[in-house]
Amino acid sequence: MTSILLISEGLGTKMGGPSETIPMFAAHLSKLDIDIAIICPTNNLPDTTVFNKTNIVEYRNIPLFIVKVIKFLKSKKTEEKIFHLNYIWRSEAIIILIFGIIFKARIILNPRGMLMDDAMSSGNSLKETVFKYFLKPIIKKSVFCFQASSRIEYESIKSTFPTMNVFINTLGYQKSQKKKNLKVSPKEKYETKQLIVVSRLDKHKNIDLIIKSFINSKCYKEGWKLKIYGAVKKTDYIEYITPYTFDDLNIRNIFLGKFINEKERINLLEQSTFFISASSSESFGVSIAESLDSGTPIIIRNNTIWEEYIKIGCGFSFSGNQLNDIFNELNDISLDSYKRMISLIEEKFRPISWDDHTKIFLENITKLGI
Repeated sequence: MTSILLISEGLGTKMGGPSETIPMFAAHLSKLDIDIAIICPTNNLPDTTVFNKTNIVEYRNIPLFIVKVIKFLKSKKTEEKIFHLNYIWRSEAIIILIFGIIFKARIILNPRGMLMDDAMSSGNSLKETVFKYFLKPIIKKSVFCFQASSRIEYESIKSTFPTMNVFINTLGYQKSQKKKNLKVSPKEKYETKQLIVVSRLDKHKNIDLIIKSFINSKCYKEGWKLKIYGAVKKTDYIEYITPYTFDDLNIRNIFLGKFINEKERINLLEQSTFFISASSSESFGVSIAESLDSGTPIIIRNNTIWEEYIKIGCGFSFSGNQLNDIFNELNDISLDSYKRMISLIEEKFRPISWDDHTKIFLENITKLGI
């Protein structure tokens, strides 16, 4: 039996998309008789019991993490030791990469957009240097293959690791059973003039760009509202709203909220006019999928897997700092045009199922010799 240890930086709501995609992936692997376990920090465990029979391995600190990973390695046959690593910028990732070399374990790295150019250049100025001279050589020596969520991410990984194996496997998405409870009409959604952002706070998510573009466009003077959900506590927003204060944002119809659960997200999405994501490196974007699932048009960067929906008229995309231009044009959208967007979403939104995602994953690693 194949055994896989999924390495997760956290499964609580505050982790955003991975808190849902990793358990769903694990559950579907389990259905196919794969021996699956997830290791994650004790302080970031899942908020709900979504794992069924999936084994969750907790750790409180790095020494305990090392002990539990070694226990996994020693309990499996050589050909069965598989790590599925879902991040790179944590000490745990370095440990896994080094263990991969020492114990000859197979490592599948799903960088979730973290290796894309925009993500590499965001945040700490030392990131690119550390990657070039430290992480990259270790990855080349220890990683068996990469899993990319899109053609764009595939090409980005290949440009950095041209000789390494990379396969594309877009994340699955399970259409919500909770949607359409409110039965909000397109006219009601249009008239709310509400823009919603659901995202954990991170430099490459560009929450500051959204806020500045909204203010610069002055669309709040036309009644538009911007609601952002993604903080553990309100003060977490301070570094993203400078030079503005909370009072400055309040008078400009900008609301800053804490993390919300799936039911709350879906209800808000159903009532909103547009969902916005300005992430520089969105490998998938669960909230984007949820927005389309809720019949809400999207405003996103033009480097995501969802661009095909933009091309058929389900929203707008932008590059660079063009978000300001989209905000300036919001009042020019007619009700008929808006209804057309919603009709296209309802007609065309057909995400990949988790069954298909899992099947593609197993087919690819089998082809590569796992």
